[in-house]
Amino acid sequence: MSSLLTYLIILVLFIILVLLIYYGYCTVNDIIPFQENTSLPIMSSTPPQPDTNATGYCTFEGEDIDNVFTRDGEKNTVQSFPCSQCNQYIFKDDSGCSPYMYDSSQNNSLHTKGTFDSLATPHSVCTVDVVTPLQSCPF
Repeated sequence: MSSLLTYLIILVLFIILVLLIYYGYCTVNDIIPFQENTSLPIMSSTPPQPDTNATGYCTFEGEDIDNVFTRDGEKNTVQSFPCSQCNQYIFKDDSGCSPYMYDSSQNNSLHTKGTFDSLATPHSVCTVDVVTPLQSCPF
């Protein structure tokens, strides 16, 4: 009976030793122990071609404005721009990055191409592309 108890104690001590080694490995390599690997794909730093189907001038939603960046990591300072440029910007928060897009179903296209070019008055907003999965920011 005492030999079974001895083997049980040795097994428990061995498991504790393995866990301590794993914890030490995680500490040295700056890994959070026992965390699921949730690495995101990295977003390309090269912007896509402008969306030639998006017409008029756009801006960003007021609550998004502090989280809008260019793909090279510059914070957005532009107030009004052609809607074809929506896909040149990304939304960044603590979870990662998502590209912007011009969503014609959410924007009432009361204007046609070139109608407001001289005024450059925004009549539409760029929308975070929720179809594209969240990605790791390129900057």
